[in-house]
Amino acid sequence: MHRALNVKRFHAVAIGESACAGAIPDNFITDAIDCRYHRPGPKHTLHTQEDYMQIRKLPLAAVAALATFSALPTLAQQKPVGLPGNYPSKPVRVVIGASAGGGTDILGRLVFKYMGENWNHPFIVENKVSLLGSAMALDEVSKAPGDGYTMNVVSGSTYIGAAVVHKVPKNLLKVLDPIAQFTSQPFMLVATKNLPVNSVPELIALAKKNPGKLNYASSGIGGSAHLASEYLKHEFKVDIQHIPYKGIGPGYIDLLAGRVDISFGTTVSSVPHVLKGNLKLLATTSPKRLASLPDVPALSEFAPGFEYVSFFGVVGPAGMPKPVVAALNKQINEVLGNAEVQKRLESDGSIIERNTPEYFQKTLEGFVTRIEKLVREANLDLSEAGG
Repeated sequence: MHRALNVKRFHAVAIGESACAGAIPDNFITDAIDCRYHRPGPKHTLHTQEDYMQIRKLPLAAVAALATFSALPTLAQQKPVGLPGNYPSKPVRVVIGASAGGGTDILGRLVFKYMGENWNHPFIVENKVSLLGSAMALDEVSKAPGDGYTMNVVSGSTYIGAAVVHKVPKNLLKVLDPIAQFTSQPFMLVATKNLPVNSVPELIALAKKNPGKLNYASSGIGGSAHLASEYLKHEFKVDIQHIPYKGIGPGYIDLLAGRVDISFGTTVSSVPHVLKGNLKLLATTSPKRLASLPDVPALSEFAPGFEYVSFFGVVGPAGMPKPVVAALNKQINEVLGNAEVQKRLESDGSIIERNTPEYFQKTLEGFVTRIEKLVREANLDLSEAGG
């Protein structure tokens, strides 16, 4: 029998437009585009409900500019001591190669909102979206002056999109310097409740006995569920069919209904269904068992070296002054130690990282190397992937 999970800490959070709309009080708001994280307070400009209705009529770019301006600290305030030279002496540009409202955007805005408040200095967040996905943002930032005034919030998907899918003709690990890693994001291997398996060995045995008959759901080609599943297939030498969906939500609907056999998902998307008995949690993709889920084995226990952990962090152009990188890293780590920030980040199962730029560089190198090796050895075609 599948043992009950020992979940030490788990919070579910609402996401999407409904969550944002529900956060708006009857008579005022603070941020027209990210009201989940910005609450009314003395450091923000308040708008009446009538103002909000006018804001909604503005073009998206104007709304973003207004929201950013509203959250900027007062420049007349004194900057904290200990910063190198006169840095920063002008607004710092933070590029995000993803649409507003996505995971990378939300996390980047959260971190740099607190950075701006702590340093009493503006960090201007700019969403850079194109047909090349995050690749254009990475390329643009890599060409910017390495002075600490241009940064790029990135994720595992960012590097997959640029290095593996769009094959940016440059070594991203050399033209971009790591500043700080925000979080790590392991994934959960789950099975539909009616699948006659309760462990990874039983799943692999069933797959080998029935080649090509089991299937897995993903959010689309090149997504984490796709790559983690192909990694599983490659390591255990099994044939499991891929069913790509337009987002993991529809995939989970079929998984819960028993029309799909397995999938990989985040803690927040998987564990609630496991606790209700609707899915079976077989393993995690972290290199070792998670402290929050001590009864759930890591896939590395069955395939040594198995690891698929995504990340969020920030990088900048190569050649940034080391004192500037050190100052940014130190302050970001302080932001990540904020109790409110930790609560929000841990709510989706993320592991908060408060480490050095060198640590983040090893994370980047390990992730890119692992994915490139998987794509090459498993002969994966990611030409139709987003990114």
